[in-house]
Amino acid sequence: MDTGAQADSARIFVPRGFWRARPESRSLWVLLILTGIVAVAAGLIGAVRKVGEFQRLDIRAVATAQGFVVTAITPRSGGARAGLMRGDTIVAVDGTPYSAVAGLEEALHARPVSMLEVLRSGTRRTITYYPPVPRVDVRYLLVAFAAMFTLVVAGIVYLGYPTGHAGRFLALAQALFVAIVIPAPEQVDGSWQLLLLLRDFGRLALPPLLVIFFAIFPRRILAPAWRVAAFVPSLAVALLRTGLASGWLPSSPVLPR
Repeated sequence: MDTGAQADSARIFVPRGFWRARPESRSLWVLLILTGIVAVAAGLIGAVRKVGEFQRLDIRAVATAQGFVVTAITPRSGGARAGLMRGDTIVAVDGTPYSAVAGLEEALHARPVSMLEVLRSGTRRTITYYPPVPRVDVRYLLVAFAAMFTLVVAGIVYLGYPTGHAGRFLALAQALFVAIVIPAPEQVDGSWQLLLLLRDFGRLALPPLLVIFFAIFPRRILAPAWRVAAFVPSLAVALLRTGLASGWLPSSPVLPR
């Protein structure tokens, strides 16, 4: 009897032949696979960008015909202490000129110390620059790993036992993964807007999915109509968020003080 229980437990956690399992709802199976692909892709892109921000410069610059004009500099940073100022034009790094911001950042990260040729008010000067030490967000990495582990477990369970409740668990794990792994960026551009929109969708889906999950397990305590109604507030906010992000709805004007 114990052997049988152990075998059943093994099949629950490591399902065999999951590719032959027939889902209770084919449409739900297809929907969860598609949303899973989107969630994983968006989460990985967000995680890669977040890790890339661990090592970032303490200055921001834009390329011009003369060089790179410093547009922002972190107060009390190495660049500020070295004497860099907003409006300075970086002409070359260790005697080598660059044409793209990516090349400038790579050159500054590649050396522990760099000699910058800077043009300020028409006068050239040399500034010794020390790049900042990478700052690793350990808390983000731990939480992102936990969300990824939950998503993997939920996916294995659903593929092995494609029941309705396993599908709800997978949908909850997908929403949690997107809501946690996609971070708030340092600078928002066009590509970040889509990621942030997906992150908002994940956050909005979490409350109703949690309500549905615990309203059915271990026993049903809500009627189907109430389970559908749980999604109405989140759907309304999601439509509003989509309209604002796409420009279909005007953003609220800033009132003068």
